[in-house]
Amino acid sequence: MSQSVYQKVMKADFEQLPKGLRILHGVKQEIVVTGLCDITSGTHWSSKMIRPLLGLPATETQARCKVVITPSNKGETWHRTMGESQFNSQQWAGDSLVFEQVGFSRLAFQMVVEKGKLHYQLSKLSIFGLPIPQFLWSEVRAVESMKNGYIHFDIRANGVFSHLLVKYEGLLDKVTSDGTVVWEKEGGPNES
Repeated sequence: MSQSVYQKVMKADFEQLPKGLRILHGVKQEIVVTGLCDITSGTHWSSKMIRPLLGLPATETQARCKVVITPSNKGETWHRTMGESQFNSQQWAGDSLVFEQVGFSRLAFQMVVEKGKLHYQLSKLSIFGLPIPQFLWSEVRAVESMKNGYIHFDIRANGVFSHLLVKYEGLLDKVTSDGTVVWEKEGGPNES
């Protein structure tokens, strides 16, 4: 495997990412990142119905989180554990978009680097293979950056008519597949 999903899609823009994000998104072998995050799930009836179908996490404060990224010739498998919740996704490269399959939904993101942050801009959404008009999904926002040597992530997904599905934000350390911590700062997300 010559290039990661993100390297294929982002091309020269990939090199504009901070080193930690280049390591995370330039994976050639399985890696594990761990940390803590705060999760807020939507309370509207539509959110309560959709969130479990997609396997999205429930509300929890300072939840331990773990992300296992496994690259293959077809793309990457992301297995996320956030507190008591687990969900998987498949990511692969399109011509100019990163595609992600989460449960019954397929998302397509344009990747934009701005001021050292990676912004995921949702371009397309389909559920059960049916395209969903933008006014129904209103907002899916994801931003990754480096914060005091940690990977900082801030993800928000609004569903039908702008009702919150889930929001999760936190910090991650990078760990290799054999469990060796590659970078860790004192007082970081894995400190008890």
